Amino acid sequence: MKRAEDTGAILVGRIQTFIYKLLLMNYMLKTCRFCNQTKDYNHWRQFAAHSTNCNFNPHYERRKEKLRKSNTVKRKNYKFKCLKYNKIFDLYLTESQYLQNKYKKHCSYKCSNSKIQTKAMNRKRSEKLNGIRRGFSKISYYGKEIRYCEICNKKFKIKKSLPKKTCGKKECISKSISRNKKLNQRLMIINYEIIQYIFKKYKEICQDCKKKIKKGTKTYIAHHLDMKLMYVNYEKYMKTKNRILLCSSCHKKRHNKEILKNAIWNNI
Repeated sequence: MKRAEDTGAILVGRIQTFIYKLLLMNYMLKTCRFCNQTKDYNHWRQFAAHSTNCNFNPHYERRKEKLRKSNTVKRKNYKFKCLKYNKIFDLYLTESQYLQNKYKKHCSYKCSNSKIQTKAMNRKRSEKLNGIRRGFSKISYYGKEIRYCEICNKKFKIKKSLPKKTCGKKECISKSISRNKKLNQRLMIINYEIIQYIFKKYKEICQDCKKKIKKGTKTYIAHHLDMKLMYVNYEKYMKTKNRILLCSSCHKKRHNKEILKNAIWNNI
């Protein structure tokens, strides 16, 4: 029974492919609207190419002249110096190609694809292999350092780039996650209390536009005056002396000004 079913399925598949081919044969028989000739094309792109390059096409002569002009433009011999090895080479170019810098800058493909190994590149490579990164000296071997687990104080070796703080046991990982969650909750509560204190300190008034802010809305923000302290001294960064009450629009303006200042400073 299974063999009969398999043979039946094969026959059905063959009949379907035969019908599909017949439909394609009828579909690809097309007539040109310029010369009125019917031809069998393997692909629709062949028919499109015939219609554009047909002798009876009204735009054929104009297209022919355009191609003739582009191929018969006067070319001159220019001499260039290779950017890499200062080797002189010749190129035949038009004036437009020369003015638009549309030409090769190297004497060969081998020269353009190869790289000059400078002393700085070799030094960086050796530092990476020896484990020296961003001015830090080598602690153990090949970019690895020795750390101590936060919970069990067990020694373990790990790459400097990875932020792992536990030895890798399931118990240590679960305990560290729960500890971090509790710390984040405490920080959220402290931050909320500081914002409420600043709201009362400045008497619900924005310090830039001097407009009164309604309590209960999400339009007031305790802005940090010195943002760089976050990376230097986090305690000073979170203190009330480093904060000011602002509305949301004034807060956006302040940050945009800081971004512009940094951009201008970097471009100088």
